[in-house]
Amino acid sequence: MKAGWKIKNIGNICEVINGGTPKTGVAVYWDGPHQWLTPAEMGKRISPYIQNT
Repeated sequence: MKAGWKIKNIGNICEVINGGTPKTGVAVYWDGPHQWLTPAEMGKRISPYIQNT
């Protein structure tokens, strides 16, 4: 985690809704600054922290 960042519950900073990752055929959605994580993946995580997906 970067220096100065605060730890918050994800539900306090965004709305978690059902959905999925963007289409894999649209290259502009991938290899950028955003990490894609589905609600189903979140439920399988051991740690509440997301470093990469």
